[in-house]
Amino acid sequence: MNIEYYINRIKLQITGGILTSELGDNELKDIINLALQDINRYYDETQLIEVTNPGGCIDLAKLEEANNIKINNVASIYRTTSVGSTTSGMGSTDPMTVAYWNMANNFGGYGTQKWAYRYMAYNTAQQITNTLSTDLAWREDKIGRKLYVNMSGGSAYGLTIAYIPLLENVEQVVGNYWIEILSRLSLAYTKITLGRIRTRYTQSNALWSQDGDKLLEEGTNELTALRERLQDHSDYIYPVD
Repeated sequence: MNIEYYINRIKLQITGGILTSELGDNELKDIINLALQDINRYYDETQLIEVTNPGGCIDLAKLEEANNIKINNVASIYRTTSVGSTTSGMGSTDPMTVAYWNMANNFGGYGTQKWAYRYMAYNTAQQITNTLSTDLAWREDKIGRKLYVNMSGGSAYGLTIAYIPLLENVEQVVGNYWIEILSRLSLAYTKITLGRIRTRYTQSNALWSQDGDKLLEEGTNELTALRERLQDHSDYIYPVD
């Protein structure tokens, strides 16, 4: 959804398409971007990026620049290729194919039994190594913009990083849940802003009065409820800023 979607939605809910709002499109854009900053602390929709020949230390700043992305938090890391693939230097080792060949060997087949024993011994060694040093354990240095990855299973040809993007515009927000949250946060901030404007001055002995107090109360209550909901449903497996 683009910024116009959120602006039109707020206008409809505030004015009903009949009244005139004190806030123009530019002010509403600023309010929506303010709500977007709030969402950055809770947003947990991940995206994937592949890193070739990563080594043990990945420069996140260079990765962002090369791929035109912004990383808010790193969620997890996966191997792009298996330990036994040709790209990691171990040869092609699909386990199901090896099992079939080994079975065929009993009927005078390809004679892969010795190779299978060596492969099983290698896997056992990998398991022992992993008990001493966890493969693909990682730590993100947010200040230095570095990602340190332990590769006890050998150097990987490629890694896939699942990361949470830093939201800089509303078009990055995906999923009906987060679109609705952004809309409701923006509306709450709009009500608070309008409430502040309409209660700037008080009227005495007037035949009519503004609804600033009511809007201010509604917006504050809605904002508090939304923040509590986001806090209660936040995903604690991700780092908290």
